[in-house]
Amino acid sequence: GAALHCAMSATGTELVKPQPPSSGGTLPLSKYELEFMSFPLAISAYNSRVIFLPSGVDAAKLKSAFAKALGIFPAAAGRVSKKDEAILLNDDGAPFTVATAKTEPPEEFIEDQRFSLSDQRNPRGVRSGKEPLVTVKLTFFPSGRSALAFSAAHTLMDGMSVYTFLHTWAAIARDETVAEPYPSFDQSPIMAPMLPVTSDKEQIKAQFKEATGAEMAPYFMQALQDKMARFAIGLFDFKYLWQGPPPRLPLYLSDADLKRIKSAATPQESGAWVSTQEALCAFFLQTLGKMKAKETGVQPTKPGGVRIFRDVRPLLKLKKDHMLGVGFYLQVIKVDDYLKLSLAHVAQKIHEEYMATDLLARFEKQMGTMNWFTKPETGVPFMYGAFSMLGDSDCDMTFGLNNQSKVSLPDFGIAPDGSEQRLLTSAGPNVLLPAKGGMQVFLSPDVLPKKLPGGPAGIAKAIKDAVDEL
Repeated sequence: GAALHCAMSATGTELVKPQPPSSGGTLPLSKYELEFMSFPLAISAYNSRVIFLPSGVDAAKLKSAFAKALGIFPAAAGRVSKKDEAILLNDDGAPFTVATAKTEPPEEFIEDQRFSLSDQRNPRGVRSGKEPLVTVKLTFFPSGRSALAFSAAHTLMDGMSVYTFLHTWAAIARDETVAEPYPSFDQSPIMAPMLPVTSDKEQIKAQFKEATGAEMAPYFMQALQDKMARFAIGLFDFKYLWQGPPPRLPLYLSDADLKRIKSAATPQESGAWVSTQEALCAFFLQTLGKMKAKETGVQPTKPGGVRIFRDVRPLLKLKKDHMLGVGFYLQVIKVDDYLKLSLAHVAQKIHEEYMATDLLARFEKQMGTMNWFTKPETGVPFMYGAFSMLGDSDCDMTFGLNNQSKVSLPDFGIAPDGSEQRLLTSAGPNVLLPAKGGMQVFLSPDVLPKKLPGGPAGIAKAIKDAVDEL
């Protein structure tokens, strides 16, 4: 949902078809991927990116390259068929809009409460097959510069897949050869075997508790919650499209700041190591937790949580460019006494849990449970089953970082022996982006204190002071 304060007018929209045309057929989807479009826009029913381009962009050539990219990825030009639980490879096309802005963009990229650059569609329309899965908008500014906005339904592409598509499109636009084998769109690797379907309510409750660690509410409450949630989501989406997301707090951390945090968060024991991302998660969890405790005057009695949606490709030994709609699985790392422990101890606990050896078993259980609890035979409404999987309701506060760039960042997951690249990523609202000489972090209001003196500027200063005190 990124946009700019720019008045603009659309000069035309064309429905771009794949070149060459697809051979037809369907792309089967898991229940989780299909139902992902039922989630509110606020938790990313779409993956959207805005890329600023230099002067001299040839819109016709870019559009032609887009058609060839759709030829490689025909699902992006298809439509959802919920009846078939699949994407129809029917070549209905993807809209490509060219617009002209009347003013220049600001010097620095900002988040805005309007969507002047992107063209996101209502998830309900996408889910019914009436709306496209992918939209493109190319905006020209008076100076000749342009911005390319790309939005893809999360059912079709997760963050990693969006960049795979964009990189392929860019290569074609540069007249580079894109050789086969093309990235796979096969969704079967994440369609874990479903748990046995049973009509026995006691057995359902037992399986639910084993998979989620939570007790199921009475059936009539689940059905009521499900209906209320689906009604509320429509209202939330209307508000989101009208007002945009709540503004996040931008915070710049220099390279020196990151080194200071990493040094303070690294245990002193010989051979001990944590990544910069683990150190950063520990720092924010502790710092924001202390702010919350100071504001409320109440010390936490529950653990602090770090919510991580981990890329499933390395786990399933898939290629990095394997196209998935929901190519992640959830891990919530809980740290007891997170305000009493040293920063290094918090970071080490995050690191140890992140390196757990039973992750494949966890993933299979989680995805199997997700698929199972969306089966109508179980009588368990989807919303209740899905949101009960989050597993962080018993935490005092939960913090997550999302590497929005989806590229390798300095020391953000490469172990000392170089054996593994581990990008901590959360689909949550706190994002980080590489910046010149440091890191740009955007913090969501839901993890910030509400009444700290000085407002957002005071919060930013308090966080920077906490860095200087390390």
